[in-house]
Amino acid sequence: MKKFRYNLESVLEYEQRILDDLKEQYAVRERAVTEKQEQIRSLQAKRDALQDEFQHVKEQGAPIEKFLLYSNLIDRDRSSLRRSGLSSLRSGRMKRSRRSSFRTLTSTNLKS
Repeated sequence: MKKFRYNLESVLEYEQRILDDLKEQYAVRERAVTEKQEQIRSLQAKRDALQDEFQHVKEQGAPIEKFLLYSNLIDRDRSSLRRSGLSSLRSGRMKRSRRSSFRTLTSTNLKS
């Protein structure tokens, strides 16, 4: 009986093609993740700027409409961040502190 011989080059080529396809898919997904992270960083910077401006306005005092405007802008940016994939946002603490400072300011404005 004749010995069976099989060239393993075709197996190696097949494995190499699969590996190349997987590397390409990984690169595409990695680019998407990087773009999403950049978008999240941008939204966080915008939110932080709004919060800083809001803090400045709180210290100087302003009409209640302006406080409501800042509050709505910050909430809108926070929801944009959540939609962008950032789940661990400091929302609870920031929302509570903003509400308490808003209540203090409104009660002070109403008294005067």
